[in-house]
This record gives sequence, C-alpha cells and structure tokens, in this order.
Amino acid sequence: MPVRSGLNGGSGLDAVKKRAAAKAGGGYRGVEKTLSPSPGSTSSKLAVCILTAGVASVLTLVYVLWDQGVVQLPLLKNRYIERQLERYATIGPMLTTVGEDEHIKLTVAIECKDSSVKRRLSDEASAVKNSILMVLGTARAREYLGRKDYAALRPYLVEEIRRRFPHQAVKDIYFSEILRY
Repeated sequence: MPVRSGLNGGSGLDAVKKRAAAKAGGGYRGVEKTLSPSPGSTSSKLAVCILTAGVASVLTLVYVLWDQGVVQLPLLKNRYIERQLERYATIGPMLTTVGEDEHIKLTVAIECKDSSVKRRLSDEASAVKNSILMVLGTARAREYLGRKDYAALRPYLVEEIRRRFPHQAVKDIYFSEILRY
C-alpha cells in the first residue's frame, strides 16, 4: 500500500512531476500567483474610504452643532455661550435720586448686536452712562422707579438709548444690580 501525502491525497512525487513537465515546455496549468491585487482588495479599499468619509462627516456635523450651541458636549466649553457673553457691555454703577429721601443704584448690562458694538459702547461708556442718567431723570422713568416697575422701565430705556445712539445696535438692556436706599 503506497503512502499518501499532500492535500489532494496524491503523492508528493506527482507534484514534482507536474512542475518538471511545466519547465520542460508544456506550461504549467495550475494556480498561478500574481502580484496584482485581487478584486476583493479593491472593494475593501472602497469600504475603508466610505467608512472614513462617514466617520469624518459625522464628526464634522457634531463639531458644527457644538460650535453653534445646538449640542452640549460635557467636557468642552461652549463657544456659543462665550460669544453671547462677549456681546454685553456693562455700564455703571449709576446713582440717582428717586424721591425726596430715596436713592437708587443701578448697574446696566446692554446687549449689543455683536462684539464690535460692545467695544464702541464701552469706549463711549461715560456718554452712555450720562444718557441713561438723563433718561432716569425724566418724569416717565421716575414714575416707573417710584412704582418699582423695572419691567416697564427696561423697554423705555432701550427706546431712549436707541434714539440717543442710533448708530449703535442695541438689542436689549438688563439690570444687573438694583439697590434702593
């Protein structure tokens, strides 16, 4: 009984005979090894490219949403909040008389359209402060202050500031400090 070796169950001598016959001139008709990529590797390269593009687009989308303040990421500062805070010019404190023996101390935060308007208002802080004090000296403002109606005083101050500084883009005014004594 002959000894079988190899994967196909044939002897190792059969494989040697086939190789020798191929060298002799008939050409070997077995499996040829080439250095060109197989069709499977091209599709795997395409799959890697698509996967990379998908991950990059998702990360870009998350970054844009985070940068605009739509998405909050727990470990990163929110630039939207920082940009919002850059738009507030603080004017004050201002001290004025409300009644005979009553005074009020106000600090006003003015919300500007953008940070360049804030810089202009900060540069003209004394003019803005004087303008606010003049507005607080009017009869209508004194009436609001006498009634402690600060909610009605805010739109009135915004209107007066916009009228006195038409080139500035003032959105709203907030009281950051109100102290009556």
